Formats: sequence, structure tokens, C-alpha cells
Amino acid sequence: MRTDKHLTALVGPTPAQRYFLGCWFNLVHAYSLDAFRVRVMNPATMVREIQQALAFSEAKPEDKAVILEEAEGLLTADPILMGDEFAPLRPRLLGLFKDKTKAATRGTTEERMLRYTLQELAPLLEKHYVVRAFDALERLLVAPAEPPAPASDFAHVHAITAALLSTLLDRDFSLESLFRIYAEILVPRRATPAYHFDRKIGLTRQILTGPPQQYDVTFALDLITRPEELPAALGNLEIAEAPPFGLHAGHARTSYLTAQPKRRFATVRGIMAADRRAAGLYAYERVANVINLLRFEYEQARLQIPDHFAVLDVAKPAGGHVYPLPRVVPNPATSLNGVDVAQFVASVNELLAGAHFTEEGRDRITSAFRLYRQGRDQDTIETKLVHWWTALEYLVRGSQASAGIGKSIETSVAPVIGLSYVPKLLQSLRTVLSDQGIGVSDTQGAAVDLRGCAMTVLWEAMEDPLQQAAVLNGLSAEPFLQVQVQQILADLGSPAALLDRLKKHDKRVRWHLQRIWRTRCDIVHSAGRGANHLLLCSNLEYYLKTTLHGLLGALRSVPTLSGPHEYFDREAFRYEGLLGALGSNDKARIRACFPL
Repeated sequence: MRTDKHLTALVGPTPAQRYFLGCWFNLVHAYSLDAFRVRVMNPATMVREIQQALAFSEAKPEDKAVILEEAEGLLTADPILMGDEFAPLRPRLLGLFKDKTKAATRGTTEERMLRYTLQELAPLLEKHYVVRAFDALERLLVAPAEPPAPASDFAHVHAITAALLSTLLDRDFSLESLFRIYAEILVPRRATPAYHFDRKIGLTRQILTGPPQQYDVTFALDLITRPEELPAALGNLEIAEAPPFGLHAGHARTSYLTAQPKRRFATVRGIMAADRRAAGLYAYERVANVINLLRFEYEQARLQIPDHFAVLDVAKPAGGHVYPLPRVVPNPATSLNGVDVAQFVASVNELLAGAHFTEEGRDRITSAFRLYRQGRDQDTIETKLVHWWTALEYLVRGSQASAGIGKSIETSVAPVIGLSYVPKLLQSLRTVLSDQGIGVSDTQGAAVDLRGCAMTVLWEAMEDPLQQAAVLNGLSAEPFLQVQVQQILADLGSPAALLDRLKKHDKRVRWHLQRIWRTRCDIVHSAGRGANHLLLCSNLEYYLKTTLHGLLGALRSVPTLSGPHEYFDREAFRYEGLLGALGSNDKARIRACFPL
């Protein structure tokens, strides 16, 4: 959960509008925790995923049924699908999900009807979904004949906003583009004389529902060995010594569009895209395909694919803008200085040299670090995902050659991610309290050092109803943060509620691991791409780093640890113990599961 100081200072929005703005900010902020960031799946991506699964004849019905189980939950809860445009199809679709095995078995009447229904639904989603989402938000937030949405409707606002943003990401708007709309339109960084939410949401709607625009995109290719031999055209690329257009007058100064002796500009003309960043990604794929061919026979030295591009709006040819290519959605990272790095390297080397650690275990950990680094250095999201999945797979499975790769990764990694969930919530809570300057006292009445205290100290302190009320009162100006913190405090204070939250999280993680596995197979075997692949890759990076951090922590706390297999066995046992402790309301055992 993150705080936007510009939203805090903004005068004019109602509490419901402020909730919506805080929701948008957190969902699209690049450094939001994955628990509060926009989700990969939405009705459109879910429909495509089912269609792909049904078309894959070699997939087992039980594997397809797992996808249908996730789809049933998502499509049942989606508020937009309850609109008139989807009324004829929604009950039929949900009815087909009642017997998932039949619906997933090739050749059955239920399977055929499911395919027919999805074929009907897909174009309706494309045509109506985003428009109806904006309609619903405007009814809740700006309709003049109705009072502002009460707090009880905040969950409804959240569900619509999250589904809308996920759908827009799937339609090639990037997180960066959606954040710029927030920062430039919804909550501008510069103060304005008067704030009119209805105009802001209206302009946002106009931009995000408008038709695709035409763009020219150019990439500056450097360090070409024989630039003078390159032809004026390579396939659909124009190659030139001079940039095809100049820089926009209002753009910050950059040398990207400056001619240099070993530089050539590769330009793709007339790309139709949702916005400039989407046009850059489309053009990047075309440029990368040509560079692949050049490296095959012509250019022996490595051609560096640029990490920036310049784009010109064809309808407004007043000059180009330079943007970075999105590589992966960043995850919050630990900041290390030189001393910390030296200690980290020495610590890892010392741990791996332990007498009880097997040679295969050392190889699996060092391979995971190597593959992680190689993935970070890759140019494309697809190659990053393949490298990071391979790192996770080898870390979990080692040299085993048994079947069921996806299932084995799910079984081993899901408990590790589940055990990290409560500490992640507590860390998020601590960040909010620190950012908002809200103090907390421990059970003895002493002030808690929020930056340095153990998570269990914070957890115990927040069980006091008076402190909970003080915290929520301190967040009264931030409705989104207030609602999220209230839910976290309620769940942390109730073992039954926390158990339910953990089980739902565990199910989502397992579905997501299987989705990443299917995406990896699509990339390797058919050069395909998964839904919202940037977010998928970001989630995979988080899973891999969480697993490696957990394994290194276990090496410190258990000197006799023999390797990754033992680590995953221990974490699965600890996770089952946590679920059992929550189920029996045993607070001592619950806290013992978190050596924080």
C-alpha cells in the first residue's frame, strides 16, 4: 500500500472519489506489492485461456477443469458481466461450469457448448466491457442525481477499477501509461485552481476508449560493424543515417535522435496502437526479428537492441518523444550498500560450504543465481520468463526427470509463498504507519520503533482495539488506505479470517504457478505469449527471489540442512502447521510459525 502526497493534498474529491483515486494509484504503481497491484486475469484473458486449453487436445480433462474452477470464481464475481449485454450468456456459461469434467472433456455436448458460448462472449467483451466499466464508475462516483457512494460500496468501486485496469493492460496499455494518466489527469502533479472529478474521469474515459492511433517508431541501433553496407530497407524497416523525425520542442534534451558514425535508425511506419508505449512494443518486436536474422549470418558482433525508442504521432507531427521500453514490472527490492554486498556474498559462500550440504544442492543454488542474473540481462520478457522458470524448476526438482513439472513446482513453491504472505502484510502495514506518521505502543505501553521492530511485536501491538481505532482514525483522510488497513487488522486479529485469507491466497498462487508454466511452454514450443506477460514475469521473479531468500535463511537457522529438497519439505510441514494452528485458534503456535 502506497501513499500519494498529491492525492492527500488534493481539495475537492468526495471520500468515494478519493477511494477510487487511491485504488487506481496503488493498482498501477510500478513498485506496489503484488498483493495490491493490478491482477493478470480478467474476463477477456480468462476466456482466451479457456479457449486455448480446450483447443489443446493433449491436455487432460482434470487439468482443464482447474482452469474452469478459476474461471467460475472470476466470472461469477465480476460486476460488469451482470450488465444487459452479457445477460443471455452469463447464466449459460456458469451453468456449464457446474460439471467441469464434462465441460473439459473433448467431444462432449458440454464442451462444445462451452466453446460456442466463449466464441459469443469474446467479441461482446471487446466491444462493451471497458465502456460499461466506466459507466458503472460514473454512476457510483459522479451521477448528480444520486448521493456519493457510501463506504459499503467501496468494495464495489475496487472490484470495477481492478477489472477495468487489468482489461486495459490486456489491450496494450502499459502500467506506465495508466500511471501517467493518473499523474497527469486524475491527480495532476501541478496544482490546479479547481478540481472537477467529473471532467477528469470523462477525459480519462475518452483517452482509454478512443480508437487506435497511427505512429512512426524509430530505434537507434549502435555499434554496427559495417553500417555503410546496410540497405535502405530491411523487410518493413527503414534504415537511415539520419533520424526520421526531430525531437518535440517540449521534450527533455536527449542525444537519442542524434546521428553518429556507427549508428543507424531503424524505423517502422504507420503502426496502429492504443498509445505511444504500445506502438513502441509492437515496433520492438519487428526490429528484434530483423536483428535476429542479421545476427544469424551478417553481423558477427553483438547488436545491442536499444532499451529506448522514439515515437511520432502521425496525426500530430510536431516532433517525437523518447520512452524506455518496459522490461519487467519491478518488485520492491532491498537496498544494499557495498558493505552489505560483501557480507551477503561471504555469508552465502560460507553457508554453501557447510559439511552437511550436498554437492547437488550447491549446484542447484548457484545455478538458480546464475539463471536469475541471465534473465535480468535478457532483452525480452519472454526470455526472462524462460530463464527464471528454469531457475525455479532446477532449484525445486534438480536432476529429477519425472513427469508433472508444473505440479511439482506448485507443490513445493506454494507453501514458501504462503509463509511469506503474513510477513508481507505486516511489512505493508508498517510502511503505511511510518509514511503517515502514526505511532504505535507495545503491550507495555512503550513506543514501538516501526522501522526496526520485529514483525511479531507489531502484530501483538495491533491486537489492542484502542490502537486499532487510533490507526484507522489517523487514516481518515485516506479512504483507500483506511479500508485496506482495516481489513488487514481484522484478518490478523481473527485466526479464522486469516486462515480463510491464506487459503484463498494459496489457491491463487497455485493457479498462477500453473499459468506461468503453461506460458513457459507456449514460449518454448510455439513462440506464444501469456496474458499480461509483464505482470506474469514480475510475479515469477517474486516467487523465485522469495524462494531463494527463504532457502538462504533456512541455511543460517538449520546448520544441518542438506539441500533444497529438505528445505521444501520443511517449509511444507511448517505451512501445514500454520494452517492447523489457525484452524485451532492456537495463537502461540501461529506466532511460532513466523521467526520474524
